[in-house]
Amino acid sequence: MANTPQRYLEKIREAKEKKLKELDLSNDWRTNNKKKLTEIPAEVFELEWLEVLDLSRNQLTTI
Repeated sequence: MANTPQRYLEKIREAKEKKLKELDLSNDWRTNNKKKLTEIPAEVFELEWLEVLDLSRNQLTTI
């Protein structure tokens, strides 16, 4: 998780606290490559109630 940008961690924390069914971890096309996800953060898999996960416009290399 050390490489996960803080803004993603905050969104994941909010989803966990509020038990959100949807989580948007997408990126704006202008975002610097260093601030994009290259893998799905492990904490996402703890959100058992999650139904929709948006990871668009990232640079995922591992799923």
